[in-house]
Amino acid sequence: MNRIIGVLALSGLLIIPSAGFAGEHERELTSGTILLIEALEQDREFEAQRPSRGMTRGQVEQRFGEPESRHDPVGDPPITRWEYEDFVVYFEHDHVIRAVTRR
Repeated sequence: MNRIIGVLALSGLLIIPSAGFAGEHERELTSGTILLIEALEQDREFEAQRPSRGMTRGQVEQRFGEPESRHDPVGDPPITRWEYEDFVVYFEHDHVIRAVTRR
């Protein structure tokens, strides 16, 4: 009987510190989630200032001007990269597949 009480007491001591750790871990996740949400909100603000998916090279150049640099196509299908001051545009053939903000 004393042995059972000892085992239960010891297992209780092991559970208490892990409960405190779980609370700290939860706060870390919440903090990281908030930062991610803020970053996504900022990214949405810049979406209007970047080319959108499906635009042609001509439309991008007409709306945003000449890029700072143009890189040769790579791979198959050919992926081309244009770099502007605030963002980078990736084309597949003649159409935008992605535009990302430079940080």
